[in-house]
Amino acid sequence: MDHLFFDIECADGSNICSFGYIIVDEKFNVLDKKDILIDPECAFKLGRAGFDGRIHLAYTPDEFREHPPYSEMFDGISALLTAPDRVLWGHAISSDIEYLDIANARYGKKRFDIAVYDTQKIYADIKGATQKSKLEKIMEECEIDVSHLTAHKSSDDAEMSMLTVKKICEQKNCAIAELIAQSAAARVDRATMDKAYRYRQLKKAIEHNKTKYRREYRDWESIYFPDIVDKFEIAVAEKIIDAVFDNCYELTLRSDKCDYCVTDDVRGEIGSSRPECKIVTYAELSEMLNVDIDRNGNISKRLQNAGSSFGELLEKALNGKRSARKIIE
Repeated sequence: MDHLFFDIECADGSNICSFGYIIVDEKFNVLDKKDILIDPECAFKLGRAGFDGRIHLAYTPDEFREHPPYSEMFDGISALLTAPDRVLWGHAISSDIEYLDIANARYGKKRFDIAVYDTQKIYADIKGATQKSKLEKIMEECEIDVSHLTAHKSSDDAEMSMLTVKKICEQKNCAIAELIAQSAAARVDRATMDKAYRYRQLKKAIEHNKTKYRREYRDWESIYFPDIVDKFEIAVAEKIIDAVFDNCYELTLRSDKCDYCVTDDVRGEIGSSRPECKIVTYAELSEMLNVDIDRNGNISKRLQNAGSSFGELLEKALNGKRSARKIIE
């Protein structure tokens, strides 16, 4: 069995311009290392604002453009990532897998069904840190000499990820196989990525509503759905989020931040961190939001309330100490 550590650089935050890797055996002997340069077929825009002077790739844009596009490099990259008896590793790897997904979708390739161990998460868990460190910071903290390596050079960043794992194994006096057995929580697979994507989409919908009601929502009670990320379709979940905010409640994705937890299981628990939270059923939620919503997330308006007067709606909004501003507007 061997171990491939990889890292990806992008030209504009989305499109790949290099895939770097290093392969080692169980004793961390280097078997292969290479930086695969790729023509991103897009403009180079580094940083969120389109350009960040602090970000310097290891090559010039012209050097990247001298190489084939991703479509021509796919087979080689696929062979590296899907070789038998190989364990994959990377630092903050969810972003790199997402870049691969973007490239595969762009060029009509099937996305990779791979599992990768996140060295950033492993290091943070072992250190007991709440914030995850960048590679350069980890190298400093571990006192690892990387003077021969270049930041933002994919193959060198991959080597730094490998050195992180090597250092951890040395400190724990364990083999890499033992570390793998202890690091199930740091394993990022397709299910993990899909859940992360759904979570990001719902966060966007929540932030959109917070912007829409930016002066009001801070006083509203919050509702938490244990099922909303894992079980509901994104489009359905977005409708639920809209209904929650439209009725002067806030939706939260954190169980420790809620005033209401929605479940039809009367034994449902959200943890001791929020003992004052009230458990409500989907039927009770329907009354709160003036809609019909079932356990599968199906939601529809209640026609019998369509003729409610302004005064009735205002009284309903005020009940429960919620803002009536949305209704007044």
